[in-house]
Amino acid sequence: MRSTAAANKVIAIKSKPTAAHKEIEPLTEAQAAQAMWVYYRDNKAQLISDIKDYRAHILEKLIAGIAVEQVFAPFVKPLEPAKPVRRRAA
Repeated sequence: MRSTAAANKVIAIKSKPTAAHKEIEPLTEAQAAQAMWVYYRDNKAQLISDIKDYRAHILEKLIAGIAVEQVFAPFVKPLEPAKPVRRRAA
């Protein structure tokens, strides 16, 4: 069996940046507070109960220009596994 140079070549594939790594332009404190409120209001059920304790940290990240979804990602509740379904014996 002959090996060729093409078979041994490693190809690097560049990936497009995902939304999680997307940065936006820095916000003012008022803009960051508004963005934080809107995201909190729309996603409250999925966020941990003590999210209010992290308000200053969240505002700091938003002011720095990090996307709101990325800032809130560590504060999302873990998913609960689905309950098993019991089937009746046939």
